[in-house]
Amino acid sequence: MSKILRYSFMSLLLMCCGSIFADEATFVFNTPEGLQALGIAEPEAGAGTDLGTTTYTVNGVSLTATDGSTNTRIWKAVNKTTGVTTLNLRVYKSSATKPAGTLTLSAGDKYITEIEFAGTVEMDADGGSLDEATKTWKGSAKTVVFTATATNQINTIKVTYQASAGVTKKDAALAFSAETVNAVVGEPFTAPTLSKATTAAVTYSSTNAKVATVDATSGAVTIVGAGTAKIRATVEENEEYYGDQTEYQIIATEPVKSEVTLPYSDLSSGQGSFTIDDINVPDGKYVWTWVSSKSYMKGSGLKDTEMESDLKSPVIDLTGASKPVMTFSQCINKYFGNYANEAQLIITTLEGGAISDQETYALEAPAFEEGETWSKWKDESIDLSAYVGMKIQVTFKYKSTTTNYGTWEIKNFSVKDENVQPDVKTVENIAGLSALTAKDEATLTLTNAEVAKKWTSNNGNTQIYLRDVTGAIEFYVTKQYAAIAENFVEGGIVNGTIDITYDIYNKMQEIVPNANTNVSNLTFQAPAGAPEAKAIAITDVAANLHNLVAIKDVTIEMDAVAARGNNVTAQATTFYAASGSDRIRLFNGFHDKQFDDFSPFMTGTVNIKGIVMMSESEYELYPIEISSPTAINSIKADKLNADAPMFNLAGQRVSKNFKGVVIQNGRKFVNK
Repeated sequence: MSKILRYSFMSLLLMCCGSIFADEATFVFNTPEGLQALGIAEPEAGAGTDLGTTTYTVNGVSLTATDGSTNTRIWKAVNKTTGVTTLNLRVYKSSATKPAGTLTLSAGDKYITEIEFAGTVEMDADGGSLDEATKTWKGSAKTVVFTATATNQINTIKVTYQASAGVTKKDAALAFSAETVNAVVGEPFTAPTLSKATTAAVTYSSTNAKVATVDATSGAVTIVGAGTAKIRATVEENEEYYGDQTEYQIIATEPVKSEVTLPYSDLSSGQGSFTIDDINVPDGKYVWTWVSSKSYMKGSGLKDTEMESDLKSPVIDLTGASKPVMTFSQCINKYFGNYANEAQLIITTLEGGAISDQETYALEAPAFEEGETWSKWKDESIDLSAYVGMKIQVTFKYKSTTTNYGTWEIKNFSVKDENVQPDVKTVENIAGLSALTAKDEATLTLTNAEVAKKWTSNNGNTQIYLRDVTGAIEFYVTKQYAAIAENFVEGGIVNGTIDITYDIYNKMQEIVPNANTNVSNLTFQAPAGAPEAKAIAITDVAANLHNLVAIKDVTIEMDAVAARGNNVTAQATTFYAASGSDRIRLFNGFHDKQFDDFSPFMTGTVNIKGIVMMSESEYELYPIEISSPTAINSIKADKLNADAPMFNLAGQRVSKNFKGVVIQNGRKFVNK
């Protein structure tokens, strides 16, 4: 639960003996000057200086520390890619043999009313209230003790204190009865109950009205589409209670259909109407699962275990079809023994609901590049004309043995009648695309649409971010359509119509070319200058997906500690741009070397320009420019080695055709 905690200060207290004001003390750990002021020796790169039992004092406030699983210390991390070093105070959680590290802050005979941290903070306080979202403690105490619950990396600590005890309001205590709930489109939905202590009125809101809408007063929710949305409850501060905010997440899915007609598409944004039949799977284990971050079904076994499980389509009615064709994409790893026996496609014909015949279709295994453990994605197209007039069910049968336990990935399943022309929709502007469903073909009208950003990957695939007065969209152009992408120039203006296919990728809308796509009905105006970023707050990102935006006066925060020794690397750390309790994740999606590691920008307030994206239901910002008073953004990008090996997040080497998050040249990015 994200708390909005405000502390009521009396800035001026009229007393017969005079006036009393709040004072401040700031401990700085992320600069050599700050350490020098504290009398702490700056460590060598890749090393640390222990705080020990020394008491450190700034402006009347003292700080002492105890050790956790590792000594509490100043650490100087080194980024292996850029060579940039970063200083911070590290306080560690407990281990099996050692207690958790602590920090104790004391103002003597005065009262601490607020403690604001900068950096990564996961600690419990012995009094008052620590909001980990804003990294701020509020209360009224002469001494406050913080105990580490994870590894903390602290840049600064600012302590506010005063001569008299503060006046503390009550906690609003907003809380939903559940943090995550599931819903099915078209079925009744019961929202979690909200409890509260405050007397203030509650206001409800939804982060994604395409999935769920909510009555602002009652909190009643209506499920309108598949996807994820967060329902937030907010109360304002009043004379007795603090303000507060809490939320729960809805995961909405389409209803599972037992029988479908053509055209039928599935396995592109979820498991859909496919079902799983575990024939031989140990209790508590599974074979098939939907991988939402990469949008495919994955079947995999276990070492030393025989397993068998079927992924089954609903019944597909071909009685009215004349030339049905089934398409899907598959990918495998090298751990199959006999692919033909262990990864089978079975087509079952049904009469009156009973099986009348079964045929195992001989699939050809996807190809591997030399030395690779994963194959390329292979697109399959199977003529189903032999089944015209019938009802069929398609099964992907996975088997593993005690020695062979490959992984089989399936996505973008479809059955269409090639003799039936698709229903081409007409879309008047970019905002109108949201009315379409995945795989719809449409003629899109662009009116003074600007190319806000254009970027081409090492694989030759191009991401074109278009925006008009109604919204923004990503036009994802694979290298086979490179001639189309060449016409779009960053900053240029586009007018006219273009035939496209609408799709959903990583729960984001996108448009892609199809067989009818050309630029003959478009006109292109040369750019008059660089595209101008739209100034927004972090809270506005949901309404600006795919747009070029500028977010000002934010700090960059780091959430996780590198799992590889003490060197903080971009591969192991999540960074956020933050303004108070509002945050957006940063991701180097355009492979700019200066953004391989965001920690050098953690020295103060910055302005960020970039494209708003989404991954795993969380909004991200792909930075294009970070303006910082430290001028660290002037680092020159080295020439990248396009032939350098790629690795997945498990550290396995993969081919250039691998789809998903990869690491190359020491950088993490999405390979599409």
